[in-house]
Amino acid sequence: MIKKEIIEFLQKTPPFDMLEQELLEHAARFITIEYYPRGQNVLQQNGEPCTALRIIKKGGVKVFITDNEGDEVVIDYRSEGDSFGYISMVSGDRSRANVFTVADTICYLLPKEALLHLETKSPVLGEYFMKSFFLNFIDKTYKEMRHRSLVFGEGDKLLFTTLVKDLISKPPVTADASVTIQQAAGTMSQHKITSLILVDKHAVPEGIITNRDLRDKVVAKGLDPSSPVKDIMSPPLIRVNSHETCFEALVKMIQFNIHHLIVIEEGKLIGIITNHDFMLLQGTSPLSIVKYIESQKYVEGLLTVHEKINQIIALLFQEGVNATYIMRIITQLQDRLLRKIIELSFKKVGEAPGPFAFVLYGSEGRKEQTFMTDFDCAIIYDEQTAPAVKEDMEAFSRKLLSHLQDIFSKSGLPLFNEHPLGSDYPLYGEISAWEHAIVDAVTTGPETRALHARKLLDLRFVYGENSLAQSLKDRTFRRLRNDRRFIGLYLDLALNESSPLGFFKQFVVERSGEHRDKLNLKKKGTLPIVDAVRILSVARDIKEAATTERIHALAKKDDILSGLADDISSAFEFLLHLRLQDQMRKKEFHQEIDNFIEPEKLTLLEKKTLKEVFQIIPRLQTAVEDYYNRKEAVVL
Repeated sequence: MIKKEIIEFLQKTPPFDMLEQELLEHAARFITIEYYPRGQNVLQQNGEPCTALRIIKKGGVKVFITDNEGDEVVIDYRSEGDSFGYISMVSGDRSRANVFTVADTICYLLPKEALLHLETKSPVLGEYFMKSFFLNFIDKTYKEMRHRSLVFGEGDKLLFTTLVKDLISKPPVTADASVTIQQAAGTMSQHKITSLILVDKHAVPEGIITNRDLRDKVVAKGLDPSSPVKDIMSPPLIRVNSHETCFEALVKMIQFNIHHLIVIEEGKLIGIITNHDFMLLQGTSPLSIVKYIESQKYVEGLLTVHEKINQIIALLFQEGVNATYIMRIITQLQDRLLRKIIELSFKKVGEAPGPFAFVLYGSEGRKEQTFMTDFDCAIIYDEQTAPAVKEDMEAFSRKLLSHLQDIFSKSGLPLFNEHPLGSDYPLYGEISAWEHAIVDAVTTGPETRALHARKLLDLRFVYGENSLAQSLKDRTFRRLRNDRRFIGLYLDLALNESSPLGFFKQFVVERSGEHRDKLNLKKKGTLPIVDAVRILSVARDIKEAATTERIHALAKKDDILSGLADDISSAFEFLLHLRLQDQMRKKEFHQEIDNFIEPEKLTLLEKKTLKEVFQIIPRLQTAVEDYYNRKEAVVL
């Protein structure tokens, strides 16, 4: 009975949840249980090396060191599912820290010899313990989320009723597995295909090569094209029966993390299907929507497109596409839709009397919008020397914005705020007027208006003259970069949002009201990253609008985010993914889409990953604070 409980616990505890059942059963034979009352030192700094890895089943511990002055420096708090003592155990060196129980604690002890045996069978264990937990969590968590996301598509019967053979549009192209890489590439070029099935002399599939194989394994590594194609093919092939449903085929793709399946009927190869085929199956591929948008002659034909875009979000998510990539696709689709609506609107409002830039700001400007819940836009035009032309531009802008509001209302899209900076500042104006409005709001305006103005620093060009949008960004960044109020206000904004983790890394949630026991994933997660990266971008003249693009641009520019950029990007990616998953669930059950999640409904792995994310954000905040401290020191 105890052995069964141990196995069940390990099955849901990283990294042991990555082990096969046989290895778990082997490990359970060596595991013992120890109880430590509250207030006991389990490990002593500079004490004897550990002989076993301790995995916390219940309770919690504090990990700390004592410095030369005798002061206590807390390193971490650990609770259920966490472990300690690995480095000391493997190295055979003395314990580097004190481990003190802050509650009655029960631990599973896995002896050193047993753990080393597991690592030889499954190297992922050693990688997990020796490297940062965070990046390991991300990959594993995405796989779990991807599997869970399949439930969102249960309303779409096509996946469950269409047979795999019905997706095959043409016979498979094959080549003998004995040909050279150059010959195989020639066949692919001749037939204009992106993958080639390789068969033996009996026409039995042996492997597959793709364009990616030619790029990564041949061109990138300088491999001789006359080498056998077997050197770069990917065996074995995963197969699906022609009479299986598309849902069963999709599950196989997700299970084996592949993009191609060969289709077999009565033992013979009859075709190949890809993840793209599933998108085409439902008529909701990005390409099909683009073609539909561009084919419309009247605005009325575009009123339902945003629902098709929402279907794309669901389908891409089900296929395991990461959140950043999904948002890139959605941004392209929504931009195309908006551009087409603007073009068709000219029939009603007339042509523009002069050049202008239609821009988006806020989450749309950062390319981070998923299900459209709000909308922020503006019109920018150049200085007009003639008063009459200026009046014409103002009249045109008012007509266009009013017409867009009417279209959005009819199509169910969210209406936009016509006075984001107050009634004195309309949604249109010359570059100089916009520059004055943004700078004035930030440097001298009320704090609420100054904070709202930060969304305008994320503006992104969508239609018209891009140079106008870039000019406004250059001018505002230049004026704000060294402004004391801007730095003070926006620095506070970037640094003052505390981590929603309490003792033992438990989530700090809302205690009352309609969001009781929930966590605001935007306020506590994505927004602190957005705000911190934004102020650095203004300081370092980074013009990219998307947060992930800003992070990588900053990392290339100097050492502000040295060694931290990848972790921040992964943290941001995970938060977007978790937020998107929750929004999809709410949409599926016709609930109001918001930014609150219920941590207790997450899996253990998702919880642990989210906790790691919330420890990455303070590191980013520290990097921002250090940058401005150094900058201030130089000025002084």
